[in-house]
Amino acid sequence: MKTKRYFIICIIIAALVIGGAVYLLFVKPGSGEQISSSVCKIKEITFYYLEGCEWCNKVKGEDTIAKIEDMGVKINKINAAVGPIRYKFQGVPTFVIDGKVYEGYRTFEEIKGLLDCPAQESGR
Repeated sequence: MKTKRYFIICIIIAALVIGGAVYLLFVKPGSGEQISSSVCKIKEITFYYLEGCEWCNKVKGEDTIAKIEDMGVKINKINAAVGPIRYKFQGVPTFVIDGKVYEGYRTFEEIKGLLDCPAQESGR
């Protein structure tokens, strides 16, 4: 009986060690965010917005930002009233993609095209 009990304890410990290793491989320590690799050629963009901006809220309300992040693209979200402003633009929302400034409202599909992401099969 003791041998069987030790065997079960060893299996439980091994499962915990493997689970911990998998967790550390796929989660940034201390952030709680999963690390995902981008399916797009552009890996990072900047999104300038203002609180109360109707078109900025439309971008957020359509989950465009969340969908882009779900594809593994890092988004630097910057409130244009607070800064820092590193590019010249006259209105918000503004997206900076690969050093190019795109002013005004854009749909998720438009942004996805600018990020040079592969077309996904319909089903999403």
